[in-house]
Amino acid sequence: MHFDKFYDIQKLAFEINKHHNSKSKYMDEFLTIFSNIDAFEKEKFSNTIQPLLTIANNNGFQYMQL
Repeated sequence: MHFDKFYDIQKLAFEINKHHNSKSKYMDEFLTIFSNIDAFEKEKFSNTIQPLLTIANNNGFQYMQL
């Protein structure tokens, strides 16, 4: 639900940045998740984000379950 919208926005930003400037620092952030600049996979993105949300929740931040 919320994750789908978040994923769509992140993927769009990734694709725009890749098209305009694939050597930016922004792309480096995604390359820590995805080994291939052409593969923006939803499941892999979710598997990376979910633990970060759990850590934030354990530190007192509230979030909606993705």
